[in-house]
Amino acid sequence: MNRRRCASGADRRRIPAKFGARRAEARVEGHGFDGPYRPCSEGPGPIALVLSSILQQEEEIGGAEISMSEIFSAYRPILRDKLSLILLLPACLENTGVNVMWTYYGAFYVQQHGFGVEQVGWVSLAAGLGVLLGQTPAGSQFGERPRLLFIVDSTGSGSLIGLSVMLAITSSAAITFMALGWLLHGLVMVSTVVLLVGQSPAGRGTTLSFYGSVMSFGMAMGAVLGGLVLAIAGFFLLGVCTLILPTASAVLMTFWARPPPVSPPST
Repeated sequence: MNRRRCASGADRRRIPAKFGARRAEARVEGHGFDGPYRPCSEGPGPIALVLSSILQQEEEIGGAEISMSEIFSAYRPILRDKLSLILLLPACLENTGVNVMWTYYGAFYVQQHGFGVEQVGWVSLAAGLGVLLGQTPAGSQFGERPRLLFIVDSTGSGSLIGLSVMLAITSSAAITFMALGWLLHGLVMVSTVVLLVGQSPAGRGTTLSFYGSVMSFGMAMGAVLGGLVLAIAGFFLLGVCTLILPTASAVLMTFWARPPPVSPPST
C-alpha cells in the first residue's frame, strides 16, 4: 500500500512537469510567456528552448552583413552640410574645455583641498545634479533661442569651472562654482541638439548619433590636453584652459556659425 501511494505521488509530480514543459514549448513558439509557470523550477529543457528561440531571432535580424560604406553613407548628408559642421565645432570645443578639468577634478580636490574618496564622490554628485538641472529648463520656453543660449552658457560654463580651479577659495565655494558651471554646460548640450536637429539635412537619429560621436571625441581630447597641461604647468593652467576653450567656442558661434539669411518670398 505504501509503495502504491509513493508511486502515485511520484506520478502526480511528473504530470505537472511534463505538462509544464509542453506549455513552455507552446509559449516559446508563440513568443509569449506564462506568468504562473516558472521554467527554472522544471529543469533545463524549457530554458534551452527559450534561449534557442532568442538566438534564432538574433541570427535572423543580424544575418545580413553591413559594409563600412553603408555605415558612413548615413552620415554623408551631415558631412556635406557646411553649417552642421560649423555648429559641431564650437560644441566639440566647449566639451573639450570643460573636460580638461573634469578628468582630473578628483586629483585637484584631493591635492588642493585634502578631500577623501567619499568627499570626491559628493563633488561628482554636485556636478551631475548641475547638468541635470541645466538640461531640464533648456527644453522649455527658456530654450527658445538656442543659439543665444549656447553663446551665453558656453562662456559661463568655462569661466565658472575654470575659476573654481584658479582662485584661492574654500572648497565649498569651489564646488559651488563648479556645479554652476556644469549647470550651464547642461544648457549648452540641449541648445546644441536643438540647433543641429533644426539644421541638419539628415534624420534626427543619425544627427544625434553623429553628435554623440563628436562629443565623445571632445571628451577624449579634453582628457589628453588636461593631462599634458597638468604635467607641465599644474592646476592653475588647467583652469586657464578650461576657461579659454569654452569662451572660444562662444566666439565661434557668435561670428562664424551664423545661420544663413532667409531670403524674402518672391512675389
